[in-house]
This record gives sequence, structure tokens and C-alpha cells, in this order.
Amino acid sequence: MQQTMTSARRLWHPALPYALDYLGLVLITAVLSMLWFNRRLGSLLLAIPMGVAFTLLASLVFYRWQHRRWLKRKSALDRQALSLWLADELLSGTTEELRELACDLLCSQQDYRLCFESGKPLLSKGTATWRLYCLRRHPSCPVDAQQLMQLKAASDRTGVRTAVATTAAFTEPAQEYAQRTGLLLISLEELADMAHKAGMRPPASSRSYYSRLARQAPPAPRRSLAQRAAKLRSVRYALGALLLGFMGWLSPWRGWHWAAAVFCAVMAAATAATCIKGKRKDPV
Repeated sequence: MQQTMTSARRLWHPALPYALDYLGLVLITAVLSMLWFNRRLGSLLLAIPMGVAFTLLASLVFYRWQHRRWLKRKSALDRQALSLWLADELLSGTTEELRELACDLLCSQQDYRLCFESGKPLLSKGTATWRLYCLRRHPSCPVDAQQLMQLKAASDRTGVRTAVATTAAFTEPAQEYAQRTGLLLISLEELADMAHKAGMRPPASSRSYYSRLARQAPPAPRRSLAQRAAKLRSVRYALGALLLGFMGWLSPWRGWHWAAAVFCAVMAAATAATCIKGKRKDPV
């Protein structure tokens, strides 16, 4: 009995429902495209190969889109697993290890230069110089503005700007204070982003463990959601204008379709201009 249930579970793989849905979508697309070509051309012999060709092309485009989504999701999970591993390693290590990692990543990924003054490391970029302070904190305890004020007061005595790297995040008042005073903030998420771009990975012995933790963790909130929504609106309006223009070229009611296409094109230009204007006002 147990062996029968095991074989049934292997047969009903979790990917099987997705494959059946995909097959059903392909069949529906093939039937609808054949009916449409038959109505336009008036010949079933021509509609069948054209419908098959259109279905194959649409399936290929859909497969490539799904594959890109899968790669993007896999990259996000790998980056989240790397962030969890970095948090454990840096919290169990020393402050010097955090300073060395932050300096290496900033110099390799952000084009900073590392120099020394009186035996103390300094970060420089262009004509600006920062003294790097490292705070080892649990990710559940973000750095507040009061701590940044204390570090800036200690750094102002030397006449050098302040850079703060931490194993946690920064509160919103701390980020606002850093923008006003010119502080350079490096949070755990930024360290994980730079480490992921540099090709760092958790050790092979613990990679599966942190990957499982990354799948169980809630998704991180997206940044600048309003600007991304504005970009998506402009893209949707542009695609709508192209589609309506193509439909107007095929259908006998060209005036209505082309008028709607012009309206969508104007809306796409307006939303794109609004997005560009918002970027100029708030470059962050």
C-alpha cells in the first residue's frame, strides 16, 4: 500500500499541473488562431498551418518569458540566502572582518579607493574621503539617527566624512539624517547586493540550508514602487498603441483603432515625462 502511494506521488509530480495548464493553453491558442485565420482568409487549408505557426511562436515567446522569470526569482533567492549567510558569519566574527569585507566590496564594485592615514583605513572617491565605522548588530535592531549623530561628531573632529557599515539596516530617520549630512551608509542588504554581484556564494556544505531559509523568509519590500508603477504604465500605454495601430491596419474600422492608438501614445509620452521629471527632482 505504501509503495503504491509512493509511486502515485512520483507520478503526480508538482510540475505536472503546470504542464497540463500549459498544454491546455497551447491547445486553446491553436484553436482560436485557426478560427481567426479561417475567418480572415476563408480557407481552412491555409488557416491550419498559419495557426500552428502562430501557436509555436507564441509558445516560444511564453517559454522564454517564463524562463526569464524563473532566472530572476532564482537570482533573488540566491541573494537572500547570501544575505542570511553573511549576517551569521559577520555576527559570529569580528569588527575587523566586517571592515575588510566592506572595504573589499566597495573598492571592487563601487570604484572606491582604499588609503591609510596614521594606520587607519580611509575610503576615497574623487575628492571626497570617508572614515569607515563598522557596527555589528543583529538584523532585527536597525541603526537609529542618534548613533549616526555620535559617529559623525567623532569623525568631524578629524575633518573627514563618515561612512557606516552595519550588519543590520537603518531606520528612516537615520537615512534622512544621512542624506542631509552627507553620510555614506552601507547596510546588510547593500553588502549582500555587492557580494552577489561579485560572485560570492555560501559554502557548499551550508548552501542548501540557507537556500531553504531564503524560501521560507517573507519577500523584501520593493524600493521606489511608485516609480516602477509609472514605468509600467508608460510601457502598457506604448504596447497598447502598437497593438491598436496593428488592429487598425487589419480591421475595416481603421479610424477608431488609430484614434485610440494616438490616445495611448499620448498617454505613454505623458507618463514617461512625469517619470523623468520625478527622477530629476528625486535622484535617489
